[in-house]
Amino acid sequence: MIDLWSINDQKAIQGLEDQIRGLNRRLSELDAALRDTQEILRADPENFAIHLSNASLMKMQASLQRELVEAVRYRSNEEIKIVLDGKGINDHSADVLILSVILSRFQRLYSSVAHAINNGPTVRGPLAGGILKATSLRLQATYPSSFGMKIYVPSDFDLMGNSVSVSALEVLFELFGSSTRDDYIMEKAGEIGSRSLRHLKALARHIEESGTELSVDWRDYSGIKHDWRVGPEKASLVVKTIDKIAQTRSELKEVQGRLVGASLLRDRFELLAGETLYNGKFVASQSRAVQESFGQTITAILEETEITDLASNEKRSYFTLTEIRN
Repeated sequence: MIDLWSINDQKAIQGLEDQIRGLNRRLSELDAALRDTQEILRADPENFAIHLSNASLMKMQASLQRELVEAVRYRSNEEIKIVLDGKGINDHSADVLILSVILSRFQRLYSSVAHAINNGPTVRGPLAGGILKATSLRLQATYPSSFGMKIYVPSDFDLMGNSVSVSALEVLFELFGSSTRDDYIMEKAGEIGSRSLRHLKALARHIEESGTELSVDWRDYSGIKHDWRVGPEKASLVVKTIDKIAQTRSELKEVQGRLVGASLLRDRFELLAGETLYNGKFVASQSRAVQESFGQTITAILEETEITDLASNEKRSYFTLTEIRN
């Protein structure tokens, strides 16, 4: 049996989940306060009082982050529950072809999302070996709920409290939630790239064509439940939504400017270069560099991804910070 926590005391586990939720709430409040001070500093970079306030908030943030690191180190594995129903699923058994394609598509989608948030959005090419290892899913058990499966992946939180597998699950469920919304899918496409959308489309198309009902659940390390329910009708809508957009350009840019905004909670940055303000996501490996470079003039390597709405021909550019050179 695979355990989610390295401790077996359910009361202690509940206490850790409560503690983590509280820490996440306080970190979210600090993040909002930091956004306010950063906005003032962007307009008035010499404001000494706001600099002191910002430094104090960042010190509090670091302290809370250390508490969070201590709490999540007891988390060992993440459990994902997948339930199948519909055609080819009966008597608590599943058609092998339907099952194998869904699991394969899900694994590819999950790994590609992890690759995007750690290395930037890509169209094609091999995934990093470390990403494949960190997101390798293991089927541990089946249970009689039409056809239910328990799948696990190691949490592997590092000394900074970061986890490739957990971060990828968080973004994956955000993608699931935006997969039928025209107003959000462009943004997600710009952040994770067309590779992940292709895998999501392939998964949705197979669900539609096979007449399968898919349910995916994950209870995260703070005890919050994430879920996605999709059947043939919704899967068809996912395919149509993705087909409305296309990635029309991707290029690297070297930009020199002042880092005027940084959110470690949301992995977002703001870079002021002359009169141009670049904002977007930064990859996980740049978290410490972004924190240390706030307020400084840096040379940033940005990956610009252009997404086009094929119906209106509206084009939007999204930026991912992949490297900082001081």
